[in-house]
Amino acid sequence: AYEIVSRDWSSDVCSSDLLARAIAQEVNLELGHNFVIVENRPGAGGNVSAEYVKSSGTPMLYITSTGFFINQSLGAPYNSDDFVPVFAIGRIPMMLVKSQASYFNLQGNFNAQYNVAHAGNGTTAWYAAKLLRKHYPYLELVGYKGTADAYTDLAANRVNITFDFPGGADAFFSAGLMEPVAVTSARRLKDYPNLPTLAETFKDPSLVIHGTHMIVANTAMPTARVQQINRVLQRATARQDFVNFVEQNHIQFVGGSVNTARSFYYKEGEFWRNTVKNQ
Repeated sequence: AYEIVSRDWSSDVCSSDLLARAIAQEVNLELGHNFVIVENRPGAGGNVSAEYVKSSGTPMLYITSTGFFINQSLGAPYNSDDFVPVFAIGRIPMMLVKSQASYFNLQGNFNAQYNVAHAGNGTTAWYAAKLLRKHYPYLELVGYKGTADAYTDLAANRVNITFDFPGGADAFFSAGLMEPVAVTSARRLKDYPNLPTLAETFKDPSLVIHGTHMIVANTAMPTARVQQINRVLQRATARQDFVNFVEQNHIQFVGGSVNTARSFYYKEGEFWRNTVKNQ
């Protein structure tokens, strides 16, 4: 069996762990046995899991997230050449959420003092908040150790807004404690047709922000095995229950060959290097 390691964003609906388990289930159904198993190795914004996979002497798979690319630009002890692209999963936009009691709105006073909760420096939500600050110059960034703590303060109106992936705040929406404001996708989401994008609101394409997920392997994995696993993943992710999972979680699915994965891998790396550099 091959081990697929997750960095575990346990507070996110579209976490690396959930994606890893969904994919492992489909692959194992495709092959009829436990071809891959999932192991969580959280810590240091994904550096713990990435270093573990990099240093392993045995072939191993790793499901990346945005932090994998961001951390490289912040001095992580690994780089893109330490891994081999296997399969491109896709991109996930973020959602701007406000507390029900907050006066924040996209047509309000841009010079007002608001604060935005995020789950830590270097996270996708942190960069989204920094980019939004271009239009709200007095926006204060408030860091937390995780999304759950940020939501606790947002629900109590101790902070005004936060960014999360779609679905993360659904329970708070249902309870009437929060409401969605906008999304960071290039186009409006099918399930939220009346919710504007930040890019269209401010006519600012830099506000198209997404989380990135793909599967890579350490360099111990032979090329022939990478190609084989990619073909299995193409078939497995075409199964209807995985297609449903992708649609429900607003994943902009990519899929495709190893060449597609390689192109996606370096394109996403370049995007996040430029994003970090320009902050």
